[in-house]
Amino acid sequence: MARYLFAKTHQGTHKKFNELFIKTGLLPRLLSEKLNETFELRQSSDYDMNAEIGENEAQASIENAETFKEVVRKYFEAV
Repeated sequence: MARYLFAKTHQGTHKKFNELFIKTGLLPRLLSEKLNETFELRQSSDYDMNAEIGENEAQASIENAETFKEVVRKYFEAV
């Protein structure tokens, strides 16, 4: 029987991700760092009216997402 985990907040989701995949060594810590960087930038752009998100930050977020996607894809192909 499948076991499902739910989180009510983004913070809860990040905590579960770190608990299940990073702390266990299934995925590299770098992934958690990239997730946090991109999420913080997203939070700033959504909620800080004075935030200035430039092309460099946007490009870094895209690169973080591509890295995240590739590492997770390889993990699921291997299991």
